[in-house]
Amino acid sequence: MKELRVKYKKSVYSFCRNGTSSQIGLSLYQDENKVWVSSINSKGNVTTGWMQVPNESIPELIAALQQLI
Repeated sequence: MKELRVKYKKSVYSFCRNGTSSQIGLSLYQDENKVWVSSINSKGNVTTGWMQVPNESIPELIAALQQLI
């Protein structure tokens, strides 16, 4: 699996099992059926929290995100 990273221009916060942390970007991995999305913390490490988006839902997700900007 290839990792893609999205870096933010300024840090924001994420919330995972250990509480709130500073987030500087997202890590994205894709396998056969889904994309895995994880936070990147202020140290540049991928955090243990993650979510999955089914591949077939990616176009709908992109369209929804584009409506927010």
